[in-house]
Amino acid sequence: RVFKACQPFLLFISVLEQSGYMAAVGFDLYCRLLAEAAERMRAMRKGETPPPPSEGPEVTIELPLSAHLPQSYVPDLNQRLALYQRMSDAREPQEVESIGGELVDRFGEPPPPVRSLLYVILVRVLAAQAGVQAVATEGGRVVLKLKEGFLVPREALEPRAPRGVHLGRTLVRVELGEGWRTRLREVLESLAAAQPVLAKSQP
Repeated sequence: RVFKACQPFLLFISVLEQSGYMAAVGFDLYCRLLAEAAERMRAMRKGETPPPPSEGPEVTIELPLSAHLPQSYVPDLNQRLALYQRMSDAREPQEVESIGGELVDRFGEPPPPVRSLLYVILVRVLAAQAGVQAVATEGGRVVLKLKEGFLVPREALEPRAPRGVHLGRTLVRVELGEGWRTRLREVLESLAAAQPVLAKSQP
């Protein structure tokens, strides 16, 4: 009975783990849905009441990447869920690097979807430090949207902005194409170092 009751959640987790799903919903929501589905499944197995849904994500990340942990790389479902949770909890670039090193030690050299996943986590961490609310793909560019009430520190960024990066008042646009991942990482690192400017209150 318990297994039959858990089957819908196992199917839901399987659907979530499909490579295209994260790109559709964003990294934070993806990890949150996986974690919540797993918690509900564990609660049902124990005959307990499932926990309430958690709060929404800090940063929305939507990038044109196939980024996930393939079952062929991490076969155990519980291990995959635990890794997704740790990735979602990462707050510093050093934590992302540590997770990447641990993956190599435990499971071997990561395949492209895993390397992309680590990159997405790094972007998320840097975006949070830089005061970015959303990272999305629009019209052949990656668009960084700052949190409400903040402006792009153009004077600080313009001298070191790489080619293919366009600075607006509240948006930063990074052109897709060769080297876009490096450009995006560099502009996020620069933005985090400079920090967004608080917009003056309107009279």
